[in-house]
Amino acid sequence: MIGLGELMPRELYCTALELRERLLYIYVRKDTGKIMQISAEISKSTKQLLERYSRAHGIKKQFLIESALLHHIQALEELPSGVIVAPRLVVSAASGRKIVELLSKKQKPTRELTELMRGGD
Repeated sequence: MIGLGELMPRELYCTALELRERLLYIYVRKDTGKIMQISAEISKSTKQLLERYSRAHGIKKQFLIESALLHHIQALEELPSGVIVAPRLVVSAASGRKIVELLSKKQKPTRELTELMRGGD
């Protein structure tokens, strides 16, 4: 059996979980004992989502937040910027009114949209 030190640097440890004929490797950095606290203002709805998910899955909020940040940062670094969809769209008041106006109008679908929805190319 190969020791972990031979597979990766000593500051990293690996746990392999067998999942339906595949291996999932979870890399965990060795705890240096240094924890940093950050603060952020979030909306009430985001806080409710965080608390609900935390309770439902038995995950501490601190762990969930750190995991989410790491996941998001990794996605930002590894994926092309064109595939990242922002969770919020910030527009001016005038643009917001125009969007509401356009969405509230009942318009017939274009020929192209109709063909696309019917499975056409």
